[in-house]
Amino acid sequence: MRLIERWVEESAETHFRRPLRTIGVDEVSYGRGQNKYLTIVWDHERARIVWIGKGRDRDTLGGFFTKLGRRRAARLNAVTMDMAQGYISAVRAAAPQATIVFDRFHIERYLTRALDEIRKAELWRRGGIYRDVVRGKKWLLLRKYRRLTKRKKLDLAVLLQANERLFRAYVLKEQFGHVWTARSATTMKERILRWRKLLNYTRLSPLIEFWERLMRHIDGVCAWAPLRLTNAALEGNNSRVRGISQRAHGYRNPDNLMLVLYHASWR
Repeated sequence: MRLIERWVEESAETHFRRPLRTIGVDEVSYGRGQNKYLTIVWDHERARIVWIGKGRDRDTLGGFFTKLGRRRAARLNAVTMDMAQGYISAVRAAAPQATIVFDRFHIERYLTRALDEIRKAELWRRGGIYRDVVRGKKWLLLRKYRRLTKRKKLDLAVLLQANERLFRAYVLKEQFGHVWTARSATTMKERILRWRKLLNYTRLSPLIEFWERLMRHIDGVCAWAPLRLTNAALEGNNSRVRGISQRAHGYRNPDNLMLVLYHASWR
């Protein structure tokens, strides 16, 4: 560990001094508990970790901007992230000129969670044969239709025929995919507003709440259309973070985990 620490210290300044234009910010859990989180800042242009901090709040990300300095923070063009208010506040305070782009992966996860809430409600709303049809169909509903095999499509057809509310929710979930084909923020916003009209009279409150969440952050959501930036690479790196932590059966000291992550990213 001493050798890794020395190598990381020598490499850290070199990597951190390089120009930053577009970055991604995300949190990753390294163990059980509310306090076992790391904030990772990712350089989209070079596809590597720039900085890691302990915690997942505004002060944590503020530590990155303090180290970056005002001059370099003013050169940032875009920051991708989820809708965590602490991260939003930190970016707006330190780099107000940077465009905040809310990550497509996280938005789609909010949508699938809403669909799963409807599935759970339907599981208990009706009993007997209807409950047996819905039980165990979570991943069948959440997966995109184009990725289903022929057999799975038949299973899905049986499920949707038996439950009208799930049929409506699934169709709405698939129709939302059209939003991502927009090439301008204006077009994307128009499609999101049009999608809301499809929710009228459906009484699918989880999907309505999902739409309301998007509207609270509509500028950052629609910024995806012209920039096409996501945290996909960062999410892949987070999977590696969890894998490293699991192989070591966890880290009591997060500083050691951070050293290993820097080493794994830069070598």
